[in-house]
Amino acid sequence: MKLKIFFLAVLVGLSGIAIGQDKSAIKSEIKELESFVKEQEKEVLKIEKSLAKIRPDAEQAKLTIERLTERYEKQKAEFEAFAYDEKVAAFKAKQKELKKNSKTLAKTTKFHGKVTEEVTEIQTEKEVASSQLDRLESSVSSVQSELNQVSQEDAENYQNVLKDKEAEGTPTHTEALKHKAKISEKKQLSKELSSAQKDLKKLEKDLKKAQKESDELSAELTVLQTNNDSLQAEHDRMNAELESMDKKLIEKELSQLEKDIAKAKIEYEDLNLELEQQEKIIQEKHAIIDEKKGQIRDKEAELNRL
Repeated sequence: MKLKIFFLAVLVGLSGIAIGQDKSAIKSEIKELESFVKEQEKEVLKIEKSLAKIRPDAEQAKLTIERLTERYEKQKAEFEAFAYDEKVAAFKAKQKELKKNSKTLAKTTKFHGKVTEEVTEIQTEKEVASSQLDRLESSVSSVQSELNQVSQEDAENYQNVLKDKEAEGTPTHTEALKHKAKISEKKQLSKELSSAQKDLKKLEKDLKKAQKESDELSAELTVLQTNNDSLQAEHDRMNAELESMDKKLIEKELSQLEKDIAKAKIEYEDLNLELEQQEKIIQEKHAIIDEKKGQIRDKEAELNRL
């Protein structure tokens, strides 16, 4: 009986020793697991701190893409709405129209100048002709006055005396010659007066025609000048409008914006990829941590059962 009790005590002692050894091993495993979990949590925290710096950069890159894209689309829409090529065609047409009108204006101005000179010349000739006519009329009137002083009877006697050769050299014959000369002078002056009247009438007709042409040209010049001023103003406005929307400059700016957008997208994609990779690592580490924490709980439960 005593021997049996002894062996039982020995077995209990050995069992206690084994249990103690098992507890020590489990505690050691728990400690290792906790250390591993702690290390993983530190790494997660480190990665999260890194992500805290990357996220604002990624967000800023995204905003930059949106801002540049909005600017690009707006500028492109404005340029397309501007219809540059159509406005260039309209400007060239206006330029051609202005050139044609200016040429006509210059030609008409030159012609009007010649007509004006012609009017001045005709006016001068008319004044000279009018003075000449006045002198001839005065001369004819003066000769006629002298002839009127000779009676009809004396005039007939003068004609008879001139036919009588025996009367030559007499005072009466001399008077008859003078009378005949006056008659001839009157005829010549009357002829010249008639010619002068015709010349003056023709000059008046020419002057009226030239003046009418000058007036018509003046009216045409007024219309041409008004059109020219209007065309020039429209030409200048269209030119200024085209200069404000320089096609080459706009295309260069749009090209640069496209490059800037592409660069910003690459930067955003790189940052986003890094975020995704790091977040994936964090998720994996959280899964490992959760797994190890589960193992710790299992070990602690096993330890509590001993």
